[in-house]
Amino acid sequence: MLYSKTQKSLIYQVITALLFSLLMGWIVTSSIFTVNSNKILLLPGFLILCLLIFIACKPFLNKHSFLENLLYLLIISSFFGPAVASVNIGPFSLFPYRLLFLIALPVFFFKYFQKDQLTPWSKINVKNIIMFHVVWVTYALISLIWAKTIKAGIADFVFLVIGISLILFVTFVFKRERDYVNLLYIWVAMFLLLLIFGLINHLTLIHFPTSRFYGIDTYQKSIPTSVFANENDFASFISISFFFALALANHTKHLIVKAGAAGIMLFSLYIMSLTSSRANYIAILLGLVFWFLFLTSRNIKKIIILAGAFIGILAILAVPHKIYNAFISVYGLIATLGNNTEGSSVDIRINLIKNSFHFISESLGFGIGAGNSEYYMKEFALYPTHTIINIHNWWIEMMVNYGIFIFTGYLLIYVGLIYYLFNIFRESTGNNRMIAEALCTALIAFFLASISPSSQITLNYLWLLFAFAIGFINYWRSSQLNMAYHSTLKSEENI
Repeated sequence: MLYSKTQKSLIYQVITALLFSLLMGWIVTSSIFTVNSNKILLLPGFLILCLLIFIACKPFLNKHSFLENLLYLLIISSFFGPAVASVNIGPFSLFPYRLLFLIALPVFFFKYFQKDQLTPWSKINVKNIIMFHVVWVTYALISLIWAKTIKAGIADFVFLVIGISLILFVTFVFKRERDYVNLLYIWVAMFLLLLIFGLINHLTLIHFPTSRFYGIDTYQKSIPTSVFANENDFASFISISFFFALALANHTKHLIVKAGAAGIMLFSLYIMSLTSSRANYIAILLGLVFWFLFLTSRNIKKIIILAGAFIGILAILAVPHKIYNAFISVYGLIATLGNNTEGSSVDIRINLIKNSFHFISESLGFGIGAGNSEYYMKEFALYPTHTIINIHNWWIEMMVNYGIFIFTGYLLIYVGLIYYLFNIFRESTGNNRMIAEALCTALIAFFLASISPSSQITLNYLWLLFAFAIGFINYWRSSQLNMAYHSTLKSEENI
């Protein structure tokens, strides 16, 4: 929808302010005034790149409302997190995503109560899912009453509110097919960009300040982390995003786009191999098995089997030693999952889960309080975890912090989203079918991808994935109801 010059001016002012904040954040956090700093050379290029992106996107901005453009900016910034232009302000850090969130939140509620541009509550078709998230936030706030450490509880509560707010933004603001197609393309584009950052990490040993390898002289600096804190967070993002590229390659009619998406998939597998994240190897395999069994036609299955056999035989004949070494390497990584000797990674993870079940039983199933799992693991653990206090399992972490009821509700919603998306895939065509395929397989991979990072609640792509899925289901249901309504009207007119 086109809008007035005043609204356009407001959009440009917000974007200009964002670019300026990025510039100032870069200056403050990078000690740019230090003599002989190489970052002085990087700054002009960074600012010019931002300006070029802004100019290129002006036609796109003119086609959408202020709130829609603000949400697109928020989503794009969510992929970078605190890696770019982060400034510490007391106990929290401020970076573009949070800055845009602070702008978007009041605008969202103002527009909602003004009944302007947003979907009214009466037309929301995922009310049960929205209400669950409201209950979750309320329960998290109440749980601070019995939480041992209020500071960690408040921080966790804030992250939860920001994440769930993103779900509300997408569900209430995006109402058209084109919105979700744009979101898929944005995800794939950001996926490629973050993979490139990972390759730069590997080749130059240069990392963002958010990385655990930043400023450390270690042989592990060749392991890519991109904009994330560690390689496990990055690998989990790869294993989920892989299926957005797969769906795009599978459904686009443009050969260049199809080849590009296929190239991104291969590129991502290479970067994934550099992270050595075992759980995410299996997550991608799980998603691919689901995709092959349930989301491909019989003809496609035959083509994949024949092509796979041909390429496999050709590779074995051409470079047998490399194929053997690759197989041994992957097998060795997966085989370490069975190594539960004392002090091993698997042993520590098992003990983290054992301690977690002890904590939840002691809380009578109500949970130990928002954000308190690390404190409990440090102070009350029965089984040794060798200084590791992050649970490294999103499902267990949620159950421990928020209790059995919230965990059960979340699990039911997770399964329900996959079920609804699978049905949409079977009923739809074109872009809707592509999006349903991407989200369904990404959620399948998420089941295992979520047990790799130390904690998921601060990872924006978790919330964006669920926001994308919930919003898309809401849009699909609304479109189907509209079609049924108009069909009924036509039938009555004919009578």
